Amino acid sequence: MDRRYKKILEKVLTFAEKTIRGYYEVAKKRGVTFEIIAHSWGTVLSYIVLKNNLDIKVDTFITLGSPLKSQEMQITNGYTKIYAGLSIQKTK
Repeated sequence: MDRRYKKILEKVLTFAEKTIRGYYEVAKKRGVTFEIIAHSWGTVLSYIVLKNNLDIKVDTFITLGSPLKSQEMQITNGYTKIYAGLSIQKTK
């Protein structure tokens, strides 16, 4: 990976981790469930953050339009449910 892109990815992941951790701490403090709904590239970023921060416990992780396969989403950090690859289609 080009150093320039690696540096950008590191910044994006740092931001994603701070954001997810912040919401997790608020949910924990309030005693409510912590759920993540992510789309496309956001599912990849969320997955990386959760995989690297096993102390963040997610009750539900919903992915929409995710490039990840459900087999890849085997993280052992507290998921009770994973809904991977949901798609919404317009009906006639």
